[in-house]
Amino acid sequence: MQKNPKSTTRIARGTAQILALVRASMSSTSRIEDRYWEQNLQQTLQKLLAAGQDPAIEAALETLCVNETEVADTLLEHAQNASQTAMLTIDGQAWQCLLMTAPLAVWTRYQLPQAALNQQAQEQLSKALRDTVLAPGVHVQLISQLLSLDEMPRSFGQIYQWQQQLGALACGMRTEPPKPDKSENNPSLLADTRHLVFAALAPVDAPLFRWQADLRTTRQGCLKDWIGQSQGALAALLPGCQFDILLPEAYHSSVQLSETHMRTVAIRSACEWLQDTLGLAAGELRATLVAVGEHEPQEWRIGFHRGQSQDVIYGTIWPLFEQQPSENLEHGIIDAGDEIAEVLKQNGVKHIKRIPGVFKPESCEDCEAPYFPNPTGELVHVELPEEAFDAPMHFH
Repeated sequence: MQKNPKSTTRIARGTAQILALVRASMSSTSRIEDRYWEQNLQQTLQKLLAAGQDPAIEAALETLCVNETEVADTLLEHAQNASQTAMLTIDGQAWQCLLMTAPLAVWTRYQLPQAALNQQAQEQLSKALRDTVLAPGVHVQLISQLLSLDEMPRSFGQIYQWQQQLGALACGMRTEPPKPDKSENNPSLLADTRHLVFAALAPVDAPLFRWQADLRTTRQGCLKDWIGQSQGALAALLPGCQFDILLPEAYHSSVQLSETHMRTVAIRSACEWLQDTLGLAAGELRATLVAVGEHEPQEWRIGFHRGQSQDVIYGTIWPLFEQQPSENLEHGIIDAGDEIAEVLKQNGVKHIKRIPGVFKPESCEDCEAPYFPNPTGELVHVELPEEAFDAPMHFH
């Protein structure tokens, strides 16, 4: 299909404008100038998002990623902010809107349920958010189900549309709520993230969060209160599941927070399930680790095996995220491999082998399942023992 020349020209013009603004912002020498460039960049990005011109933003990011990584990081931060925030004027009152999620890390021995919120659950969770995390007077509008990442918007344009629709609903305007993408509802999924997606609406220049409204309040204290008030309603939505409740945050940071936390939950739930399902004695479950990526590590893969056997009976993936510290000498953790080994030890795996080097990300050509390392350093297909065939077989 040929591209529309006019559309291509608009995208190129938008990309050029974004590049000029973000590069100018990097040379600022005062907070006054910072605010000027930030406001102009925010307005430009939101105009492009409202017009469906995501490709202009993506093209600018790709251009900067080649030789101007610091500028690319700055633009990414601005693009994320532009997609999840907005200013609305209703009956002469100016409001600020933030798209947020309240994330959960969920695991089970059975099957993760689809969790729809009835009116009572929506009211209960909305009240809990207002009473524990959000400042007094903040309006809330929830999506009426707990969502997996596959059901949530990922592009800047889609996130912006959700923020606009939920913000309009939060202030009482009649509009259709966002429609989540349909989930495949994998019946063998044992552990995954779930998100309560919502818009928070407050008057411009008023506090949005409780710790802004009262300086004696801490984020940790708000998390403790949120857990206490939301746990009952969430447990009713997730029968047969265990879950960790994380602090509600802005959309982009909340997604990364939950995915980072999910890495340890995936290992914890895998170890628990394998040891219980296969009746393994203490120390019999072992693990092999390798770094995987095209040129540098992009993730770590963990292959589980029994005793001296070379067969990989299960595997989990530990994705690497940008802007995470690689050293923590105080706790003896040098890199992600050491961090993974520490989590494995905490969950009863004492024999851990780390294969040096960076492996290509190989997967099965037939079923597309990723390969995991065996103790000899080969990436192989998982072969679950016969006694586990009747149990669900996939974690995060």
